[in-house]
Amino acid sequence: MMRSVAMILGTILAVLFLIQLFRGQKYEELVEGLEEKDFPLKDIYTVGFSWAELPPLRLRGVLFERLEQQAKVLYGEMYAEYYANVYYAMALSFFSTLFLALAAFWQAGRTTGTSSTLGYLSGDCGSDLRL
Repeated sequence: MMRSVAMILGTILAVLFLIQLFRGQKYEELVEGLEEKDFPLKDIYTVGFSWAELPPLRLRGVLFERLEQQAKVLYGEMYAEYYANVYYAMALSFFSTLFLALAAFWQAGRTTGTSSTLGYLSGDCGSDLRL
């Protein structure tokens, strides 16, 4: 039963990630000019931009005000809104990638009988290694 739940959850998360990656292609221009050293994995930020289109995840209110104030300090008044949205998209992208990775590791552990992700990563599938 748990194996089926893990497979369904992992599949749903993977499909959602791919849909958002596809939908986010229209935002590629927004991340092109970002420096790779300052914005690691900037190519997946488009996923965050597409998640931010959804009404419950739109950047607004107190969070927007805080991000914009911090961006004003770092980048100036002119670019504050842009960088507030970039950092928000970065956070959404990293969280969606993290959830997808955790679901994948959980699924891998469930199907191989590995008792920990560390055991799975080290190639010790099926051991009783405990963290």
